[in-house]
Amino acid sequence: MESKVALVLPIYHANELHYDFTRQTIESIQPAKEYFHDIRIFTCVNFSLPQFYPPAFLSPKIPMNVIDNPKGNHVGASWNFGIKTALDQGYDYVIVCNNDIIFHEKAISNLVKFAEEYQEFILWTASEWESLRTIKTVKEEELGKEFNEHPHFSCFMVSSKTIGTVGWFDESLQTAYHEDGDMHYRIILSGNKAAQTETARFYHYGSRTIKVDDNIAALNVRTYEANREYIRKKWNTDFHQKAYHPPEDILKEEKIYKHPFNKEENDWRFW
Repeated sequence: MESKVALVLPIYHANELHYDFTRQTIESIQPAKEYFHDIRIFTCVNFSLPQFYPPAFLSPKIPMNVIDNPKGNHVGASWNFGIKTALDQGYDYVIVCNNDIIFHEKAISNLVKFAEEYQEFILWTASEWESLRTIKTVKEEELGKEFNEHPHFSCFMVSSKTIGTVGWFDESLQTAYHEDGDMHYRIILSGNKAAQTETARFYHYGSRTIKVDDNIAALNVRTYEANREYIRKKWNTDFHQKAYHPPEDILKEEKIYKHPFNKEENDWRFW
């Protein structure tokens, strides 16, 4: 296989704990050079105090570029900026992940293998492993081989086909949250599917940027509800704690919009 794989890691570093979570994530990434033609990390800086700026911990195993998100602390914009930067440089697949996860050593290679085998999907994600204690020691055959159509956006992967089909993440959402539900609904509207595989695993500390920073936590209380209201206006629904089994059942929801802001001239790429 000759795939070029980029890994985009958006960061917000306001304290040493933020910094340490990012360090742990980067150190857990295995290059699998025998499998990839090229792999590179793009650390996308949404915010960082000078003493915690990413060059302080350059990856010893994988080449790393540090890019500054021109829109600052904005998750959707950082995802878009990182993905566009990598695609413009010729990478075939772009993995976007939180900076508070620990990868299993086979996670990256198995996620790409899954995408190569299941090209009927247009977005592919890894899945959570419940134990930090065992994520680095569990054998590959114990990870599971199942997959489902409920993507996990803490670690997801796209290609140029993804963006060409459904467009970019909606940057009208404030700071963070609901970018994932909006994108998944747009994938379903386009007649396509996303999938999560058990063969690619990670441990997730969970919302650590917010939990160790009182300022961001206070901001999130406001912006989360603002984003819920924006989704109501855009789709006439609420993605808060909502799941569909199967996902396409969302199309059966009464009064949900099939076009952004209920305007037929808007396709699913519109925001």
